[in-house]
Amino acid sequence: MNRPDRKITVAFATHGCRFNQSETEQMRRTVPEGKFQVVSFDQPADVYVINTCAVTEKSEGKCRRTLHRIHRERPDAKLVVSGCASESNCQAVDPFSEADLILGNSEKLFLGEYLLQKTNSGWTDPGSIGRVFVGDVRTHSSQTLREKEWSEAGDPNRLPYTRPNGRTNAYVKVQNGCDEQCTFCIIKTTRGKSRSRDPEGILHEIKDLTRRGVKEIVLTGINLGQYGMDMAGPGRRLSDLLSRIADLSGDFRIRLSSINPNEVTPELIDLIKRNRRFCRHLHIPLQSGSEHVLFRMKRGTTKKYVEQLIQWVWEEIPWIGIGTDILVGFPGEGEREFRETFELLERFPFSHFHVFPYSERRGTEAVEFSDKIPVPVRKERVRVLRDLGQKKAAEFRSQFVGENLKILVETTRDERTGNLKGFSDNYIPCVFPGPDRWMGSVVPGKGIKINPDHLVSEVRSD
Repeated sequence: MNRPDRKITVAFATHGCRFNQSETEQMRRTVPEGKFQVVSFDQPADVYVINTCAVTEKSEGKCRRTLHRIHRERPDAKLVVSGCASESNCQAVDPFSEADLILGNSEKLFLGEYLLQKTNSGWTDPGSIGRVFVGDVRTHSSQTLREKEWSEAGDPNRLPYTRPNGRTNAYVKVQNGCDEQCTFCIIKTTRGKSRSRDPEGILHEIKDLTRRGVKEIVLTGINLGQYGMDMAGPGRRLSDLLSRIADLSGDFRIRLSSINPNEVTPELIDLIKRNRRFCRHLHIPLQSGSEHVLFRMKRGTTKKYVEQLIQWVWEEIPWIGIGTDILVGFPGEGEREFRETFELLERFPFSHFHVFPYSERRGTEAVEFSDKIPVPVRKERVRVLRDLGQKKAAEFRSQFVGENLKILVETTRDERTGNLKGFSDNYIPCVFPGPDRWMGSVVPGKGIKINPDHLVSEVRSD
């Protein structure tokens, strides 16, 4: 690995959410170009970095299987595990035993420094810098975490941007951590308190991205709606930040990642409604449609509130795509409670939703609840709601047959048809014929017919 005649190759794999993808890009940008070369994860590499997710037992299991596979297929490669699964397992006797380096969520943003130190020491112990670097994010203030996370070494504004995997959009991380107390969630253990990035740094990064031709900015956060609540002074809330981003020059559109129901404010809806730069799309995680289950989850909202919210958003912004997350099989979710969730999803105009079975997570309040739902019942309820989700998505797409859409064209083609593909502003997957020169641009399209997983479209952009 230390041969002077070639660079050390580093490959990245990301598990989990868009936020994790944004942090993988930030990690990628810390790798020193003079000594290392970033390659695709499906290529042979000297170092493999696996950025993990721990939101469910299944997601953590996928991370472990990736680690095991690479260790089996590339026994001479060095393995780095980073992120939430590192945090959730930091008290284990031997977490990720095959890994050569384990980094927590704060430490992983300094990956380049760790790689240099490990490479210079030969990756051997003793004599190297050690193996596990996972600080306890729960013991630090939001100010301390913010200073560590966006210091000069980890500041994305000071790092060159490369478009990962040919994507046509870019994830911009604006907030981290969460101050909610949901009983099922391990985020407060793995991510710590809510802290917000300085708005000037965010604006600087977006200017740089759009100058480089990025056509869609996706704002990400662990709890995006809490942006600015930890910072003093006026003009620090999410709607204030969005107003400033919307005023920037350049040809780009803005998409929001997941935002909780209580943070969908009139100011936010008004911005999306009156400014065409914002995508007509919101992902609002409800988790359940049952009053009883929402209360036990400590979601801080009610069934009536979320029903009124979804109806209001739809009426204010016609044809908006509304996605959600649903957690089924939570302790105490009987047949009646599950039916309430099903009926809510069926009744309201959701364009898509993600369904997950409840997973016991060490360190959460709900793991101590006694009235657990059998695993086979959880799996069956997931199947029922995913079937409903496919039906709702098709119903939403069918409304755009014959309607005009603005589609951001991806830089790879649809594998089955060879046609171009992309997403409309309201997050409808579209497939259509066209030349390569359209890739990376927003083109006007029209829906022709629906397929099981996309809208067949036509585009005239000449």
